[in-house]
Formats: sequence, structure tokens, C-alpha cells
Amino acid sequence: MTASRMHSSMCFLSCILLVLWVVSLLSVSAVSTLDQMMPPRHNCCHIENTTQGMYKAYCNHCHLKSVPQDLPNRTIALDLSHNFISQLQSNSFGHLWNLINLNLKSNAIVHIENAAFTPLLHLKVLCLSGNKLTQIQPGLLNSSKNLTVVDLGYNLIPSVPLAAIKDLSNLQKLILMKNSIKSFDFQSVSKWRRISDVNLSRNDITSISKHAFSPLQNNSMHALDLRNNKITEVTPGVFSDLTIVHFIYLDANNINKFEVLAFMGNLKIKKLSLIGTSLKEIIPLNKSTCDGVDIPHILNIELSNNGIFDIPQYAFAGFNHTLSLKIRQNRLTMISNTSFCGLHSLEILDISGNQISSLPLAAFHCNENLLQLNISHNQILRLHPGSFVQLSKIQQLDLSYNMLSSWKYLRWTIKSLLTLNISFNNFNKFPNHMLWGLQNLKILHASHNKIRGYSPFLFAQTQHLQELYLTSEAASYLAEVFRDMSNLKILNLSHTKLTMNSTNQFSRAVSLGELYLQYNNLGRKSLFDNETNQSLFAGQAVLKGLHLQGNSLNNMETGTFSSLESLKSLDISHSEIKVLKPGLFQNLTSLTTLYLRGNSIQEPSAHALYGLHSLRNLFFEKSSVRSLPITLFNDTPHLFKLFLSENHLSTIFPGTLFPTTIHLDLSQNPLSCTCDLAWFRKWVELSNVVLMQSNKTVCSRSSFETVVDHPFLLFNPDELCSINVTLIVSVSLALIMVGYVAIVVYYRRWWVRYHLYLLKLAIFGYKDLEGKQHIEDYRDQLNVMFSDGDEDWVNNVMRPAMEEKFPQFESILWGDDYLEIGLYLVDAIHHALENSFKTVLVISNQSVEETWFMTKLRMALEHINDTKLDKVVLIFKENVEENHLPYLVRLFLSANRPYLKWEEDEYGQNLFWAKLEKNFRSNKVINNAIPV
Repeated sequence: MTASRMHSSMCFLSCILLVLWVVSLLSVSAVSTLDQMMPPRHNCCHIENTTQGMYKAYCNHCHLKSVPQDLPNRTIALDLSHNFISQLQSNSFGHLWNLINLNLKSNAIVHIENAAFTPLLHLKVLCLSGNKLTQIQPGLLNSSKNLTVVDLGYNLIPSVPLAAIKDLSNLQKLILMKNSIKSFDFQSVSKWRRISDVNLSRNDITSISKHAFSPLQNNSMHALDLRNNKITEVTPGVFSDLTIVHFIYLDANNINKFEVLAFMGNLKIKKLSLIGTSLKEIIPLNKSTCDGVDIPHILNIELSNNGIFDIPQYAFAGFNHTLSLKIRQNRLTMISNTSFCGLHSLEILDISGNQISSLPLAAFHCNENLLQLNISHNQILRLHPGSFVQLSKIQQLDLSYNMLSSWKYLRWTIKSLLTLNISFNNFNKFPNHMLWGLQNLKILHASHNKIRGYSPFLFAQTQHLQELYLTSEAASYLAEVFRDMSNLKILNLSHTKLTMNSTNQFSRAVSLGELYLQYNNLGRKSLFDNETNQSLFAGQAVLKGLHLQGNSLNNMETGTFSSLESLKSLDISHSEIKVLKPGLFQNLTSLTTLYLRGNSIQEPSAHALYGLHSLRNLFFEKSSVRSLPITLFNDTPHLFKLFLSENHLSTIFPGTLFPTTIHLDLSQNPLSCTCDLAWFRKWVELSNVVLMQSNKTVCSRSSFETVVDHPFLLFNPDELCSINVTLIVSVSLALIMVGYVAIVVYYRRWWVRYHLYLLKLAIFGYKDLEGKQHIEDYRDQLNVMFSDGDEDWVNNVMRPAMEEKFPQFESILWGDDYLEIGLYLVDAIHHALENSFKTVLVISNQSVEETWFMTKLRMALEHINDTKLDKVVLIFKENVEENHLPYLVRLFLSANRPYLKWEEDEYGQNLFWAKLEKNFRSNKVINNAIPV
């Protein structure tokens, strides 16, 4: 029997252990599943879960001094930048073998152990820039064969660490900028097959050895950056080992000479940049010394911001494939007609920002493929069209910002020219023949000269002109100059002080799409001739944009814009407009944007916007608008943005019809947030309205006091207004007052007569009688009586304040504890009443229920009757309902005895103490007794 029981017990124990083991397995599985679903946490690091179930850890700016060891081993990207890590040890990344991207930028790393990156077999991007490294040990990166980007910039490395990186066969980008490297040579590199970017800028490199790039000859490189070094010379053939380099940057070095020979070889360069290298001299190619050498394919050459003062003859011979040459901001004073010979493929030439005073004849005859020529910002005084002969393909010529004042009488021969810029010169007139020969010209910039008038024949041979810019001239008169320019699409005559003698100025310029006439001397009569009933814009059927701001256009005639059915944008801002005639815009059925800002339209007409069915944007700011007619927006159902800021709007009339979907700007208006504006506030809330600049849309001083200077959206009319509140309140108060006065007069007619008598005495010199006693006649100045329940309030609120405000009261009895010792309590109360100048009783809901306090109140009232002096003041600590007031208190108050009420408000408390001080000045003689 015992053995059987033992066997049963063992079986039971085994079952329990089995169940516990299964539960533990399920718990571990659940935790593992939860770990996969939820990214782990770290005190500072922000960890993100990727779609592949891996992690990205962002531990930047965490004040870390070492690599965190509690990161998940499935982390593929780790950002440890901007911390205080000073060393990387062999076990720093032992648990992070899945890392692909490691950022250690801007730490304080001075030492890295050899095995630190050994576990990182999958690493592709390593950033160690902004540290204090002085060397990269050989073999440090041997395990990271997949590295494509190595960034070692902004350290203290004295030479290229080839021993550490030469075996990285997948390396694409090497960054060593801002170190202390003085020279470099990639001779020992043999495994780089994919390198595309090498950045050695901002070092101390002084020269480049001849075959420094020979191991890279089979690579198609994107960029070789050697900017901001101390290179003084480019050795001939130094780049010849490279096959293709898209960008070579040699900017900000000390290279004084630019030699074509330096770039000879089978080399293709997309852009060669030597900006700000102190270049002073260009050394032309000596063909006798380089026979058999391949001509380089350099497509773009940038030599700007240097000190080149001369371009020798055939200076760029050998650059047969160059498409763009920029020599801006140098010191060129002249060029010869062979300076650019050799650049047979040149399409873009920029020699702006120099000191060239003249151009020789046939200056660019060797550059027959030239498309763009920029000679702006020079000092050219006279121009001869013969300077541009043989430029049969030229399309853009920029002569702006020179000192041109006259035009040699010769016909242009460059029929291909599409854009000519002669703005910012000193022309005071344009001769009739100035544009002859430019029959294909499409764009002419001639702004900012001193032109006073234009010949009617000036544009006779430029029938294809599409854009004409004549802004900021001195012209004051137009004589139908643009009448027949049928292909003109953009005409800008702004800031020219124009007056017009006819409304036929643009009559057959039927292709105009944009017309700029802003800030001139135009008036309403310039736009519409009442005698002929013709508008200046007659015939402009395709005009899309009309800019008239800054003129004097008040009270324009209704037919001014009648022909502009295609107009999309009209700007008549700042045009001294006070009146917009109804129907002025009635034919502008396509108009989407109207600018009216900066005028003086105080009361716009109800039909001012009639006809603007397509209007989307209305800019009506700073226009002195005081009110909006309720039907103003009836004809603009598609209005989407309405700008009414900085006007004088105080209210919006009920019934004003706004579009249901609108962005509305009412900022900086004196909105009166009263019940008159309640409907509008509710409409804003219930409609699809976006109130722009809502923080600047505030209630003015004429609003309810609680919302003054508060945002309009905080104005809640449901709390402050009700339906017909003014009428209901006024009538109700009037009826109540009439009824109340009638009842009081009937039941208190003798009391009324008595007070009328007192009023009569007051008018004719009645004065309150004061007792003969003075405060110094009493032993105690004040006697304060209160119930036990009000003792805390008296001690914590009333007593400290009185001691501060009435320091002259040296003897105050604060309750029963200060009564005369040795007397019965009732006698002590009598003694205190008789020997105190004033007695103050604190009334509260609790005190009126206390029998002993009411006894003290009765004794105080009896003392008033005995002395015939108003020596008692009641202070209500809180509100006490009238039906809760004892009969004695009501008797006291009915006789107009002094009482005060304590307020929680700061200003109410100030008034409380002021009234109390007045009551402490004297004891008035009473005329009647209190019936107690």
C-alpha cells in the first residue's frame, strides 16, 4: 500500500514538472515572437523596425562614451554621430555582425584597435569624419570587403592610408577632405575597379606626381575633388592615365598658369573647374612638342574668379571638343579675333565681369558653332555689329551692364539670334536701324537705359519678336510703337513714366499674353477714350495677365476691360482707386486673380465684382474697406482665397453671402466681437472655411470685455449672446423696474417720503452728524467678533492684511481670546463694546447658525441704540442667501447700516479695504433706534 502511494506521488510530481516545462517553452516562444513584433528599447537610442525584420538604431547626440552593448544583433544601420566616443575596441561591435551602415561622425575618436571592425563582414558604408584620427592602421578594414563608401574627412591624417584601403575591391567613394595630407599616390592600389569619387579637398597638397592616377585608368570616375589645396602647378600629362572623369575640381589652389599640355592624352572630362586659383596666364599649346599626343575631350571649362588679364592668340588650341568656356570675373581688358581660335566646337562662351572696353571686328570668327555669348558686366563703349560676323548659329547675346551709348550704322548679319540683352547701358535713343538684320529675334531686353522715346520704325524688321522688356527707361511718350507687333507675347513697359497719345498703341498686337504697365503716369483717360468709346486694350483677345499697379486709376470707365474675355490675372493695386464703378469687370469672365490691395475703397459697390464668375483669388488688403455689401460676392461662386487683411472692418452684416468653401484672411481688422457678429462667428465654425492668419485675427476694443485682444476664434457667442438679447433684456428690465417701483412706492410710501426729505436736506446743506468721541478716547481701536468656524480665515487673511494696511491701530481685540480677564463672558463682551472705537462682526453661513455669535450681534445692536453712534460694521466673508439671514441682520441692513462684502478678485479687495478705511474714520450719530 505504501509503495503504491509512493508510485502515485512520483507520477503526479512528474506530471507537474512536465506542465511547467511546457509553460516555460510557450513563454519563451511568446517572448521571442513579441521581440520580433516590437523593436527593443534603449535609454537614448531611437530604434526603428525595417520591413525585413531588421533594425535601424539612431544613437546620435546621446552623450555616449562607448558603443552601446544592448543593441539588437539584427541592427543593419547604426548612427553614433555627435557623441563623445574616444576609442573603438576589438569587442565594440562583436554583437553587431549584421551592420551595413555605420556612422561615427563627430566624436572624439583617437584610436581604433585592429580588430574593431573584424565582425562587420557586411559593412558597406563607414563614416569616421570629424574625429581626431592621426592614422588608419594597415589591416583595419581587411574583413570589410564589401565597403563601398569610406569617409575619413575632417581628421588629422597626414597621408592617404593606402595600406588600409588598397584591397577594398568594391570601394566607390573615398572621402579624405580636411585632413593634413601633403601628397598622394595611388601606385600601390591594384584592386580598385569601381572607384568613382575621390575627395581630397581642403588638405595641404602642393603637387601631384606624374603617374599618381595610373592604377585608376580603367575606372570611369564621377568626380576628382582637389579643391582648397596648395597646388601650384599641374604637371603635363598628370591626368593622362585617367580615361573618363566627369568632374575635376582644382578650385582655390595656387595655380598661376593654365597649360593645355597638362590635360593632353586620351582623357574625357565633362567639366574642368579652376575657379579662384589665382590664374594669371594661359599658356597655349605648342604643337611642335606634342605631336602624336591625343587631344583631350574636355566639354566644359570654368576659369572664373581669377586674375587672367590676357588671352593670347590660339590660347585654347587643342580643346577641339570643348562646348562651354567660362572666364567670368577676371581682369581681361581686351581680346583679339584669334583669342578663342581652336575652340571649334564651342557653344557657350562667358567672358562677363571683366574690363573689356571694345570688341575687334570678327572677334569670334573661329567659333562658328557658338550658341550663347555673354559679354555682360564689362566696359564696352561702342558696339559694331561686325564684331559678330560668322556667328551663323548664335542664339543668345548678352551685352547688359556695359557702357554702350551709341550704335554703329551697320546691318546685323547674325540672322539666327533669338535673344539680345542690352539692358543697363547708357543709350538715350535707339536708332531706327538698330535692329535691322535681326528678323528672327524673339526676346529683347533693353531695360534700364535712358530712352526718352521710341521710333515707330524701330521694330519694323523684328516681326517675330515675342518678348520685349523696356522697363525703367526715361520714356514719357509713345506713338503707337507696338501697334503692328502681331507676334509679341510679353511686353514690359513698367517704371517708364509713360503717357500715351492714343488708345491704338496695341491695337494689332493681337498675340499679347502679358502686359506690364505698372508704376507709370497712366490715368483712367489713358485707358479709355470717351470720345471714341475705345479702350487701350481693344483687340487683346488672348491677353492673360495685365499689370497696372502703381498708376492713378480712380473711377475707371466701365468699358476699360470690356474686350479682355481671356484675361486670367488683373493687378490694379496701389492705384489711388476710391470708386469701382458697377460693371467695370463684367466682361472678365475668365479672370481668376484680381489684385486691389493698397487702394482707398472704403465702401465698395454691391455690384463691384459683377461678372467675375471664374474668380478664385481676390487680394483686397490695405484698402481702407469699412464695410462689405451683403451681395458683394454673389457673382463669385468659385472664390477660393479672399484677402481682406489690414482694412477697417468692424463687422460683417448678417446675410453676407460668401462662397461655401473659402480661405479667408481678416487679420489686422478692428473686428467688434459683439452679438452683431455672432452669426458670422457661427458661420465660420459650421462652414468649410479656413481662417488664414487666425492668430492675427483678434477682437477689437469695442468687443465684449472678456474677448478684447483675444483671437476671433475664441469668441463664443453662445455664452455671451442670445436671440434678440437686447430687446428681451431691455423690455424685461423695464417691466420689472416699473412693477418693482410701483409696489415699493405703495408699501413704503412713508419711507419714500422720509428719504425724499433727507434728500432735500442734503441738497440744501445736510451734513451727517458725527459724534464728539474720537478714536484716541477709546482704549481699543477695533473689536473684531467672529464665530469659531471663521477663525482660520480671520487669522490667515483678514488679520495679516489689516496689520499691513492699518499700522496705526495698535490695540485690536481679535475674538474672545482677547476679552477682559476676570469678568463673566457677557460682561466682558459689554466691556469690549464700550471700550472699542469700532466693532467689526464677520458674517458667514456658519456664523448665522451659531447661537453665541447671534448673542454677540444682539449685544452690539443694543450698544448702538444705547450710544446713538454707528459703531458697528458688518463684514460678509461670503454670500449668504437672503432667506438664510437672521432677523437681526436684516434689521441692521434695513436701516442702511455700514456693511462690506469680501471679494476674491484683486480689484474687489482694493475697494473693500478703501471702504473699510472710510468707515474707520468716525462714528456717525444715528437718528433712529434698531428695534431689538
